Amino acid sequence: MDGLTAMRKLLELRPGLPTLVFTGYPDQELATAMLRAGADGILAKPASLETLQRAVERLLSRKS
Repeated sequence: MDGLTAMRKLLELRPGLPTLVFTGYPDQELATAMLRAGADGILAKPASLETLQRAVERLLSRKS
């Protein structure tokens, strides 16, 4: 199962779940598909722990 399919299944089970995609494949077409499918954000690997933490904090602050 690819990441897009997994995310769709997860959001079927938990609608509204804050979703940050952390990917090693930062393809624009895939990113667009992920956002259209319900991802709240996309972060390309490699990313520092600080960058990941800021992205998670921004996502959670928007969802609360």
